[in-house]
This record gives sequence, C-alpha cells and structure tokens, in this order.
Amino acid sequence: MLADGELSGFAFAARDEVAGLVTPLLARRVASCLDAVAAGTAAALENGGPAV
Repeated sequence: MLADGELSGFAFAARDEVAGLVTPLLARRVASCLDAVAAGTAAALENGGPAV
C-alpha cells in the first residue's frame, strides 16, 4: 500500500510528451524501453539507446 502523497511528484504522459518532461538521456531510455515492450523483448541499453 502506498503512503499518502507518495506519488504526488509523478504524472502519466503520452510518449510524445516525455522528451519535454525529462532529461535527454532519460527520454532516450524511456523510448527504448517502450520500443522493447511493443516488440515483446527486453532492452539492453547503452547511453539510453540500444546496446550494440
């Protein structure tokens, strides 16, 4: 169970809004993870993008 106010600093955002809400590195990480979820795979990342 969450404590009162525990999620007060969080918000849901559409994928295209993420870049305006977080740092560029975190935006790349989120995009890479969402791509992996959509593809049904796991994401191995390096500097916020797929590891090569």
